[in-house]
Amino acid sequence: MILEPKIKIDSSRGFTLIEILIAMVIVGVGLLGNVGIILTIINSNKTASDFTVATVLAEDKMEEVRNTAYGSISTGTVTESNLKSDEGSGGTYQRVLNVVEDTATFTQANLKKITVTVSWLNSNGVSKSVTLRNIVSQ
Repeated sequence: MILEPKIKIDSSRGFTLIEILIAMVIVGVGLLGNVGIILTIINSNKTASDFTVATVLAEDKMEEVRNTAYGSISTGTVTESNLKSDEGSGGTYQRVLNVVEDTATFTQANLKKITVTVSWLNSNGVSKSVTLRNIVSQ
């Protein structure tokens, strides 16, 4: 008597449709979580870029005033609107230069208090600003 091996069909090879759908849902939920993180990172980069541009604009004006002869620095307020970064990217900035004689703070005469404020609206429409202060002597 010869025994013949029985051929058994194994249906457990591969994935069922339900398993594939569950895997797709798990991957989809993970990707949605990453999208939120990516959007937060993009917004943070934009905020940092805006602050950097505003700081550079304020420092440029402060350097300009410090490189001006003391007698040529006139007191008062000067406002410059619609400023952009050197690269031309980003929003619109407003720069305000305020120069006042400072006689009350120190006993030394011939001091001028310089304040440079750069302001802008962020992507949410909220006003932000950077302020630099300095005292210039004769």
